[in-house]
Amino acid sequence: MKTARITSLLLASMMLLSTVSCASGGNETKDTDPTNAVTTEPETTAAPEPYYLDVLSDKTFDGTTFTMIGEDYEQRPNFCQEEMTGNVINDVVYERHMALETRYKVNIEYSSQPGRKECNNAVKDAIAAQDDTYDLVFNSMTSGANNLILEGGVVDMATLPYLDFTKPWWSQTMLKDFNYKGHTYLVVGGSSPSYYLSASVTLFNVEEAKNFGLPDMYALVKEGKWTADKMGELMSMSSKDLNGDGVIDVSNDLFPLVFSSEVGRNLYVSAGGEAVVRTEDGGFALSIGSKNSIDILDKLHNIFGNKSVTFVQDSGSAKIAEFTSGHTMFAMTAMMFANTELRGMIAEYGVLPLPKLDEAQEDYITCGNPFAPCGMLIPRTVTNTEMSALIAEAMGFLGEEIVRPGVYNVTLHGKLAQDEQSSEMLELIYRDIVFDLCACYEFKNISKRSREYVTGKIDNFASVYAENEAAAQQALKDMVDALEQKEKTADAQ
Repeated sequence: MKTARITSLLLASMMLLSTVSCASGGNETKDTDPTNAVTTEPETTAAPEPYYLDVLSDKTFDGTTFTMIGEDYEQRPNFCQEEMTGNVINDVVYERHMALETRYKVNIEYSSQPGRKECNNAVKDAIAAQDDTYDLVFNSMTSGANNLILEGGVVDMATLPYLDFTKPWWSQTMLKDFNYKGHTYLVVGGSSPSYYLSASVTLFNVEEAKNFGLPDMYALVKEGKWTADKMGELMSMSSKDLNGDGVIDVSNDLFPLVFSSEVGRNLYVSAGGEAVVRTEDGGFALSIGSKNSIDILDKLHNIFGNKSVTFVQDSGSAKIAEFTSGHTMFAMTAMMFANTELRGMIAEYGVLPLPKLDEAQEDYITCGNPFAPCGMLIPRTVTNTEMSALIAEAMGFLGEEIVRPGVYNVTLHGKLAQDEQSSEMLELIYRDIVFDLCACYEFKNISKRSREYVTGKIDNFASVYAENEAAAQQALKDMVDALEQKEKTADAQ
């Protein structure tokens, strides 16, 4: 124990001093010459870093009701129950809730919506009625937040105090890729627990990997060798005819990989693909039809569109049931699906990032699922935007401090809690979460076509893009025109 160790050290020090004193004898002549005195500088220690919320603001709001609205249910959580329930995510969000109410003297209320459409409709109705009920909105970026932005229903958060988007609890790549000429209408980060559950990951069956003699997965990641080609190679080694009927199928045997359609798009992003790039004037241009993009998509299609090693599961309720039941070696999914489905898995599993395109790619890239309701907006009908901004920034900070560790615990479910390598993988995965602008706005479903190509649902993306390029370009132009109009409106105010 720490106390015993300190006591032992003190006794040892006293014995040492006694020994030195006895060895020196009692007849030593003391040096009384002041010029020979040794002076020592007093030790100094760095002042502790002040607690962020203490320096952010001491403002309080005298019991004002602060209402948040968002898509919110177990798979896609944003809010909490009125008490601790034993559910890890609910309880850490509840802890954050109490911290906010206590610090800022607000009465926080939630309007939980069953889907992104219902959330948008409620916010639109409030805006049309000039109703300031909702102070903060959380919704998916696809078919959700994007529509509120284009319809002019939100505030430019770059103009508000307190919000510091350089802080690590806000997705930096999201800000870089989505901001329009200095305006910030949408952010994602620690303010929503669904942000942490949006991350796309690779799961593998630890026991079966050992049985098949697969290499150390964690070492592959650390050495930069976890690539699309390497995963393809391992998938080709990972099937077994369990029932002996001579046919390998995902229901009865061990199959290499299960994933859902949206993972096709995420693989493209994780391989360094950019569907939209910046223009010199800070605008946007489609690049998903470029030679580099087509080359990336072709390579991914050849590996992950191979039906002999991959199975696409698009069930709304069970994205990785084949993995959790022990019928696939690998699964690729977003954490929001893993959160609910891994609970029933008996076998030990490991968590990895999605693979890089090749070893030349410098970093692993974590792609966020755009259907996760973690897009944060402030409606333009809010009368106290300063309060919305302060609460949002505090939520982001507390999300990183309280909520993120809770999500880690949920992901590991106690099975890998002592596995240091899995923890290292999670740190790598959550370094930043990238969201794809094309996936958010779709641009006449061109993003959907790309994911269908990667997962093998269509056979030639280049020809599909050529047929739909004009419509996609027009959809991009319409988005830019809407943002330009918002910019002019904001500058005129």
